[in-house]
Amino acid sequence: MKNNTRLEHPKYVSYDHLDAVGEAALFYGFTSLSLPHIHPNDSSDAKRISDGEIVVDHDDHALGASVRLEEKIALIRLYEREKMGSLPQPLMLYYKTPFVGDRRKPNNHEVHHGLEIIGADKPIAEAILIQAALGILADAGEKDLHIEVNSIGDKESLARFTREITAYYRKFMNELPATCRQTFKTDVFSLLGCDHEICKKLAVDCPKSINFLSEKSRQHFKEVLEYLETLGVPYSIITR
Repeated sequence: MKNNTRLEHPKYVSYDHLDAVGEAALFYGFTSLSLPHIHPNDSSDAKRISDGEIVVDHDDHALGASVRLEEKIALIRLYEREKMGSLPQPLMLYYKTPFVGDRRKPNNHEVHHGLEIIGADKPIAEAILIQAALGILADAGEKDLHIEVNSIGDKESLARFTREITAYYRKFMNELPATCRQTFKTDVFSLLGCDHEICKKLAVDCPKSINFLSEKSRQHFKEVLEYLETLGVPYSIITR
């Protein structure tokens, strides 16, 4: 069902001429969004927030789909500037192609689509995003889809996990290859996806993030799984 109230807002785009992915996103309740601009200061803001950290969804960072804080900052700025908080909440947004001003080099093999939910901090939002993403992939012809679920939790949980995994790898520092010892200094989590045999062996027995969740994060993770089950989304829990 189309929401004409939302479409009157200048930052939303017409439903006309949507591609297959856009139509699938619409089916799950997402509204097409005109692309925000990434400003030059967004990169410095992102670096200040996370010291340049880029979250990826693959053991090999070069192959992972990155979650860029610059995009999140640009989107939140648009939300505040255009007073989108006055619109019915939560906002479920769909966009295609990188944001205007993205300075990454184009990758001809990359297909870029984005789904965002703003104005809801409940686990159901995460479950809906996962369900919609799987639906889009299924419409594209992908078969036997399921997801692997893990959690690093909130800042408290991540701090606990970081201390434990750092202490763990420090015990085996002399066994690590020289390049891995350098990696340890800059990004200890990259060792989890390292191809060196010693790193593979260490990764098997290393601390698991799910064991260091705060009570709040543990409850959140539990509710996400419950919603996935309610929505019929196939999943398995991973602990690496």
